[in-house]
Amino acid sequence: MTRDEFEHRLLSLWMTTRMPLTRANLQFVTGVPRGKLGKWLDQLVADGVLDVDADDDGEMIWGVRGAARAATGPEKPEDVKKLADLKREVSTTAGATAGAGMALVKYGGNAAHSLLASGGEGKKSMIASGLLSFFFGPLGWLYAGSFKEAGVVAIVYFVLCAIIPHLLLAPLLAVAHPLSAAIGLLYAWKYNQKGERQSLLPSDPGRSLPPRR
Repeated sequence: MTRDEFEHRLLSLWMTTRMPLTRANLQFVTGVPRGKLGKWLDQLVADGVLDVDADDDGEMIWGVRGAARAATGPEKPEDVKKLADLKREVSTTAGATAGAGMALVKYGGNAAHSLLASGGEGKKSMIASGLLSFFFGPLGWLYAGSFKEAGVVAIVYFVLCAIIPHLLLAPLLAVAHPLSAAIGLLYAWKYNQKGERQSLLPSDPGRSLPPRR
Protein backbone atom coordinates (compact mmCIF):
# COMPACT_ATOMS: atom_id res chain seq x y z
CA MET A 1 0.00 0.00 0.00
CA THR A 2 1.33 3.42 -0.98
CA ARG A 3 0.83 6.61 1.01
CA ASP A 4 -1.76 7.86 -1.48
CA GLU A 5 -3.67 4.59 -1.16
CA PHE A 6 -3.44 4.86 2.62
CA GLU A 7 -4.80 8.41 2.51
CA HIS A 8 -7.73 7.28 0.35
CA ARG A 9 -8.38 4.39 2.73
CA LEU A 10 -8.43 6.75 5.70
CA LEU A 11 -10.97 9.00 3.99
CA SER A 12 -13.14 5.98 3.17
CA LEU A 13 -13.02 4.76 6.77
CA TRP A 14 -13.88 8.21 8.04
CA MET A 15 -16.90 8.63 5.77
CA THR A 16 -18.34 5.09 5.92
CA THR A 17 -17.63 3.81 9.46
CA ARG A 18 -17.79 4.94 13.09
CA MET A 19 -14.53 3.19 13.98
CA PRO A 20 -12.17 5.40 16.03
CA LEU A 21 -9.08 6.12 13.92
CA THR A 22 -6.54 5.06 16.53
CA ARG A 23 -3.10 3.72 15.67
CA ALA A 24 -4.03 0.16 16.69
CA ASN A 25 -7.31 0.17 14.74
CA LEU A 26 -5.69 1.55 11.61
CA GLN A 27 -2.85 -0.92 11.75
CA PHE A 28 -5.31 -3.81 12.14
CA VAL A 29 -7.61 -2.70 9.30
CA THR A 30 -5.00 -1.54 6.76
CA GLY A 31 -2.15 -3.95 7.55
CA VAL A 32 0.42 -1.12 7.33
CA PRO A 33 3.47 -1.76 9.59
CA ARG A 34 3.52 0.31 12.78
CA GLY A 35 6.62 2.33 11.86
CA LYS A 36 5.38 3.26 8.41
CA LEU A 37 1.89 3.94 9.78
CA GLY A 38 3.20 6.45 12.32
CA LYS A 39 5.32 8.19 9.68
CA TRP A 40 2.40 8.53 7.26
CA LEU A 41 0.05 9.79 9.96
CA ASP A 42 2.58 12.46 10.99
CA GLN A 43 3.01 13.53 7.36
CA LEU A 44 -0.75 13.76 6.80
CA VAL A 45 -1.13 15.88 9.94
CA ALA A 46 1.68 18.16 8.77
CA ASP A 47 0.03 18.46 5.34
CA GLY A 48 -3.26 19.50 6.93
CA VAL A 49 -5.11 16.37 5.80
CA LEU A 50 -5.62 15.01 9.31
CA ASP A 51 -6.27 16.42 12.76
CA VAL A 52 -5.13 14.59 15.87
CA ASP A 53 -6.49 14.62 19.40
CA ALA A 54 -6.30 12.49 22.52
CA ASP A 55 -9.11 10.84 24.49
CA ASP A 56 -9.42 10.69 28.29
CA ASP A 57 -7.01 7.75 28.42
CA GLY A 58 -4.37 9.56 26.38
CA GLU A 59 -5.01 7.48 23.24
CA MET A 60 -4.23 9.41 20.05
CA ILE A 61 -7.22 9.64 17.68
CA TRP A 62 -7.01 11.04 14.15
CA GLY A 63 -9.76 12.70 12.09
CA VAL A 64 -10.03 13.89 8.49
CA ARG A 65 -10.03 17.67 8.32
CA GLY A 66 -12.94 19.20 6.40
CA ALA A 67 -14.81 15.92 5.83
CA ALA A 68 -18.07 14.99 7.56
CA ARG A 69 -17.96 11.95 9.79
CA ALA A 70 -20.28 9.04 8.93
CA ALA A 71 -23.47 9.05 11.01
CA THR A 72 -23.82 5.26 10.85
CA GLY A 73 -21.59 2.29 10.14
CA PRO A 74 -19.54 -0.37 11.93
CA GLU A 75 -17.57 0.78 14.97
CA LYS A 76 -15.42 -2.27 15.76
CA PRO A 77 -12.26 -2.75 13.67
CA GLU A 78 -12.95 -6.46 13.21
CA ASP A 79 -16.35 -5.66 11.66
CA VAL A 80 -14.75 -3.09 9.36
CA LYS A 81 -12.15 -5.60 8.22
CA LYS A 82 -14.75 -8.31 7.61
CA LEU A 83 -16.77 -5.97 5.39
CA ALA A 84 -13.66 -4.93 3.49
CA ASP A 85 -12.64 -8.57 2.95
CA LEU A 86 -16.14 -9.47 1.78
CA LYS A 87 -16.24 -6.53 -0.61
CA ARG A 88 -12.83 -7.52 -2.00
CA GLU A 89 -14.00 -11.12 -2.46
CA VAL A 90 -17.14 -10.02 -4.30
CA SER A 91 -15.11 -7.69 -6.53
CA THR A 92 -12.63 -10.47 -7.32
CA THR A 93 -15.45 -12.86 -8.19
CA ALA A 94 -17.13 -10.26 -10.39
CA GLY A 95 -13.84 -9.54 -12.17
CA ALA A 96 -13.21 -13.21 -12.77
CA THR A 97 -16.74 -13.64 -14.07
CA ALA A 98 -16.37 -10.71 -16.46
CA GLY A 99 -13.06 -12.09 -17.72
CA ALA A 100 -14.58 -15.51 -18.28
CA GLY A 101 -17.50 -13.94 -20.12
CA MET A 102 -15.19 -11.98 -22.43
CA ALA A 103 -13.17 -15.09 -23.15
CA LEU A 104 -16.34 -17.01 -23.93
CA VAL A 105 -17.56 -14.36 -26.37
CA LYS A 106 -14.17 -13.88 -28.02
CA TYR A 107 -12.99 -17.42 -28.39
CA GLY A 108 -16.10 -19.62 -28.07
CA GLY A 109 -14.87 -23.17 -28.49
CA ASN A 110 -16.09 -26.63 -27.78
CA ALA A 111 -15.99 -26.28 -23.99
CA ALA A 112 -18.26 -23.25 -24.00
CA HIS A 113 -20.53 -24.92 -26.52
CA SER A 114 -20.85 -28.00 -24.31
CA LEU A 115 -21.71 -25.90 -21.28
CA LEU A 116 -24.30 -23.71 -22.94
CA ALA A 117 -25.70 -26.33 -25.27
CA SER A 118 -29.18 -27.61 -24.64
CA GLY A 119 -29.69 -30.89 -22.83
CA GLY A 120 -31.30 -32.28 -25.98
CA GLU A 121 -33.68 -31.22 -28.70
CA GLY A 122 -36.01 -28.58 -27.29
CA LYS A 123 -34.20 -28.62 -23.92
CA LYS A 124 -32.26 -26.08 -21.86
CA SER A 125 -29.06 -26.88 -19.98
CA MET A 126 -29.73 -26.70 -16.23
CA ILE A 127 -25.98 -26.29 -15.62
CA ALA A 128 -25.82 -23.26 -17.89
CA SER A 129 -28.98 -21.76 -16.42
CA GLY A 130 -27.69 -22.17 -12.86
CA LEU A 131 -24.25 -20.73 -13.60
CA LEU A 132 -25.54 -17.77 -15.61
CA SER A 133 -28.07 -16.95 -12.90
CA PHE A 134 -25.42 -17.21 -10.19
CA PHE A 135 -22.85 -14.95 -11.84
CA PHE A 136 -25.17 -12.47 -13.57
CA GLY A 137 -28.17 -12.47 -11.23
CA PRO A 138 -31.66 -12.15 -12.75
CA LEU A 139 -30.08 -11.37 -16.13
CA GLY A 140 -29.18 -15.07 -16.31
CA TRP A 141 -32.85 -16.02 -16.02
CA LEU A 142 -33.33 -14.84 -19.60
CA TYR A 143 -31.62 -18.06 -20.73
CA ALA A 144 -34.60 -20.25 -19.85
CA GLY A 145 -37.12 -18.17 -17.94
CA SER A 146 -40.05 -15.97 -18.73
CA PHE A 147 -38.85 -12.85 -20.53
CA LYS A 148 -41.44 -10.71 -18.77
CA GLU A 149 -40.51 -11.85 -15.26
CA ALA A 150 -36.75 -11.94 -15.82
CA GLY A 151 -36.72 -8.56 -17.57
CA VAL A 152 -38.60 -6.75 -14.80
CA VAL A 153 -36.55 -8.31 -11.99
CA ALA A 154 -33.27 -7.65 -13.84
CA ILE A 155 -34.12 -3.95 -14.15
CA VAL A 156 -34.97 -3.74 -10.43
CA TYR A 157 -31.77 -5.65 -9.61
CA PHE A 158 -29.50 -3.24 -11.49
CA VAL A 159 -31.27 -0.19 -10.06
CA LEU A 160 -30.78 -1.49 -6.52
CA CYS A 161 -27.12 -2.29 -7.22
CA ALA A 162 -26.63 1.30 -8.36
CA ILE A 163 -28.22 2.97 -5.33
CA ILE A 164 -27.33 0.68 -2.39
CA PRO A 165 -23.97 1.53 -0.72
CA HIS A 166 -21.25 -1.01 -1.45
CA LEU A 167 -20.77 -1.91 2.20
CA LEU A 168 -24.40 -3.02 2.37
CA LEU A 169 -24.52 -4.44 -1.15
CA ALA A 170 -21.75 -7.02 -0.68
CA PRO A 171 -23.48 -9.12 2.04
CA LEU A 172 -26.80 -8.84 0.17
CA LEU A 173 -25.25 -10.20 -3.04
CA ALA A 174 -23.69 -13.08 -1.11
CA VAL A 175 -27.24 -14.22 -0.32
CA ALA A 176 -29.02 -13.08 -3.49
CA HIS A 177 -26.77 -14.79 -6.07
CA PRO A 178 -27.12 -18.36 -4.73
CA LEU A 179 -30.89 -17.76 -4.57
CA SER A 180 -30.78 -16.47 -8.16
CA ALA A 181 -28.97 -19.66 -9.23
CA ALA A 182 -31.70 -21.80 -7.64
CA ILE A 183 -34.36 -19.83 -9.52
CA GLY A 184 -32.39 -20.24 -12.76
CA LEU A 185 -32.32 -24.01 -12.23
CA LEU A 186 -36.07 -24.02 -11.62
CA TYR A 187 -36.69 -22.02 -14.81
CA ALA A 188 -34.65 -24.52 -16.85
CA TRP A 189 -36.41 -27.47 -15.25
CA LYS A 190 -39.86 -26.02 -16.00
CA TYR A 191 -38.76 -25.21 -19.58
CA ASN A 192 -37.69 -28.82 -20.13
CA GLN A 193 -40.99 -30.11 -18.72
CA LYS A 194 -43.14 -28.09 -21.13
CA GLY A 195 -40.74 -27.37 -23.98
CA GLU A 196 -41.23 -23.62 -23.65
CA ARG A 197 -40.60 -20.75 -21.25
CA GLN A 198 -42.72 -20.94 -18.12
CA SER A 199 -43.67 -18.43 -15.46
CA LEU A 200 -42.85 -19.11 -11.82
CA LEU A 201 -45.68 -16.88 -10.64
CA PRO A 202 -48.98 -18.59 -9.85
CA SER A 203 -51.53 -18.26 -12.60
CA ASP A 204 -54.52 -16.01 -12.03
CA PRO A 205 -57.51 -18.28 -11.38
CA GLY A 206 -59.83 -15.46 -12.44
CA ARG A 207 -58.57 -15.71 -16.00
CA SER A 208 -59.45 -19.35 -16.41
CA LEU A 209 -62.90 -20.18 -17.71
CA PRO A 210 -65.18 -22.41 -15.59
CA PRO A 211 -65.44 -25.99 -16.83
CA ARG A 212 -68.38 -26.80 -19.06
CA ARG A 213 -71.15 -28.89 -17.57
